[in-house]
Amino acid sequence: KVNVPLNDGTQREVICWSVNEYLSNGLIETIRTFQKKKGWSEDGKPIYYLNVPIAFDIETSHYDIDNDSKQRVSWMYIWQCSINGEVIMGRTWGDFHRLLSGLKRQLKLYDHRKAIIFIHNFAYEYQFMYSQFRMQDVFARDKRKVIKANMDGYLDCFEIRCTFAMSNTSLAQVAKETTSCNLKKMKGDLDYDKLRTKRTILTDEEMVYCVNDVLIIDFYVKELLKNESSGCIANIPITATGFVRRDARNTFGRDKKYREFYKRQQIDAHQFVMYHYAYRGGDTHAQGLWCREVIDNVYSYDLTSSYPYRIVAEEFPLSSAITIEEPTINHLNWLDKNKYLYIIDVTLCDIKWKGLGNQTYIPVSKCLVKKGFTQENGRIVNADEIRIVVTSLDFEIMQRYYDFGIVEINNLCYHLKKGLLPEAMRNYVLNLYKKKTTLKDVEGSEVEYYLSKTRINAVYGMCVTNPLNDEILFEEETAEWKKRELPITYQNEGQIGVELEKAYRSRNNFLPYTVGVWVSAYARYDLHNALTPLKTDSIYWDTDSCKFINKENMSLFERLNKEKENYLLSLNYSLDTIAPKDINGNRHVIGLWDNEYPDGVTFMTYGAKKYFYRDNKTLENHITVSGLNKSEACKYLTLLTGGHIEIKKNGKEVFVGGDIFEPLHPGFEFPAENSGRTYAIYSGQNYFPKGFEVEVNGEMVSEKSFVSIVPTSYTLNDTDEHEKFTYLCNQMVIERRDNNEEQNQVCA
Repeated sequence: KVNVPLNDGTQREVICWSVNEYLSNGLIETIRTFQKKKGWSEDGKPIYYLNVPIAFDIETSHYDIDNDSKQRVSWMYIWQCSINGEVIMGRTWGDFHRLLSGLKRQLKLYDHRKAIIFIHNFAYEYQFMYSQFRMQDVFARDKRKVIKANMDGYLDCFEIRCTFAMSNTSLAQVAKETTSCNLKKMKGDLDYDKLRTKRTILTDEEMVYCVNDVLIIDFYVKELLKNESSGCIANIPITATGFVRRDARNTFGRDKKYREFYKRQQIDAHQFVMYHYAYRGGDTHAQGLWCREVIDNVYSYDLTSSYPYRIVAEEFPLSSAITIEEPTINHLNWLDKNKYLYIIDVTLCDIKWKGLGNQTYIPVSKCLVKKGFTQENGRIVNADEIRIVVTSLDFEIMQRYYDFGIVEINNLCYHLKKGLLPEAMRNYVLNLYKKKTTLKDVEGSEVEYYLSKTRINAVYGMCVTNPLNDEILFEEETAEWKKRELPITYQNEGQIGVELEKAYRSRNNFLPYTVGVWVSAYARYDLHNALTPLKTDSIYWDTDSCKFINKENMSLFERLNKEKENYLLSLNYSLDTIAPKDINGNRHVIGLWDNEYPDGVTFMTYGAKKYFYRDNKTLENHITVSGLNKSEACKYLTLLTGGHIEIKKNGKEVFVGGDIFEPLHPGFEFPAENSGRTYAIYSGQNYFPKGFEVEVNGEMVSEKSFVSIVPTSYTLNDTDEHEKFTYLCNQMVIERRDNNEEQNQVCA
């Protein structure tokens, strides 16, 4: 028996059964409930599923051979399983095999009468399980990122799904968002560096940690099942996007006018390649002039629901794409004059950045050809020649910041008609926005608020999902992952056309790829409409946010907001539709710039996804560095420089004080134990390609396959080319200042 702490401060007694106890005490009789799945199997027979959740989790320990972390091995020393809330525990894979065999026997399971096992972050457990249990039909979103698999052989009645893929969030957050769950994810009670084996006796606190994890999954799946219209556990979507896709299909995907629009958005193979090349996600960058400088009084504005705003407010292609044969400058001028939306594949020469006050915008990675170029942080500064495919919006931004000549227009496609997206799609997004705004912090509406928040953010992601999915394959004999990719190039248009035709025939596809490409293009366009007038006052920007100096610039964002609000009202949206009220009666207009730091912050950046700041009002420190754990790294830097930790009312730790900027010079290192940064070692990547058996503290431990997570340090550095660009920008400032002083002397 273990006493699991609840959120209200009380405890709940949980009985943990051994495998033999569970199988022999009659508890299985309480779960004999099966439900037929929608659809049929390949042989035309119905499939029934055990309609209660089975949650599974393992705990592992590790050992470094010869004190070398590159030869780290890991093994499972305890597993826990929750079946409809009853917890079973075991210490070996043989124990778990006996549990599954017993369930199969007593529940009379077979390949048409199945049970589903739910694991949070199945990608991790899979690395241990695939060599212990035969697997088939492995479905992964990328190499090693397994989200679903079926067991094979005698246990082919069991299917495994990943609740991380279903929720797209941590188990701690799942516990918070699952209203029926009064448990909280335990933290710090299980020291992962402590050496344990299957004979290690766990403390009460360690047992609670183990039990808690599977009970949270149990609550989560039960809540999903409660809201599943079919009533069958197998019909719960296997990914977070799947929930949104199903909801969107049922809400507007079958609308007649929308279906007609979707058909018009179907493009041929050549146009698809152009759209694929032109697609570009967010725009994240730092002004070279300010990199590595500690800047006081930096202000920041964020775009609220940026991508949803594009869907409800921007003009998209409404007609089919037209490809221009042998395009010329005259064609391009005609398209610009008539303000048509187009995709252009163009070769440019003598590309020169216009200098201070302009942003570097052309990504090196998107250039199909690049000759004689210089770059800074992944952006073209100058080049002799490049070939690139961009949207008309991106092409306009490029002309703001660069001078160049056009050598050749290689390909050009456009849409004659543009306008708002179908009403059913826009209403779907606006309804989600209204729920997200009005239900926030409303007691009893936590589930609906959470669903609306996740769904509105996923609509864009679904639109921009490549309909030509790569196939991820796992070869069990060699334990190797292979990605069968369909090259999206002009040279492969024949095969692309075949696959596109299949995709368009599928009823599962109802969101046009073209819309996703234009959504992201409009978001970048909106961002640069703010950045362009800021000139050198802009410091850092990240897709839907902008940081800058000089408080007077706030008026720019106030003007942009007023223009947007008036534009939305001109589209005949009601005020309640575009600006619903929150629990306190305050209106929130979709897509406006929101003042994030009214009192300003002290700020420093090394480049994209690499910045540090201190709130001038609260003196709280914050870190955003790709690859670093925000909390762990910020705690280390704060304590290192004389700051301290404070605990908020909700239990959240904040890091206050200290001069966090003082040590941030090139070469500064966040130690492995403080960085939160890790890398994975998979069996086959070290000296144990077929598993291992080693003696640890007088006991033999072994695994046939495994993965080891190894902490690693992070060193703050800059590239030589970016340092040179930063120096160049500062020299430009000095020259400009000297010229101004000389002119002032002449005038005097």
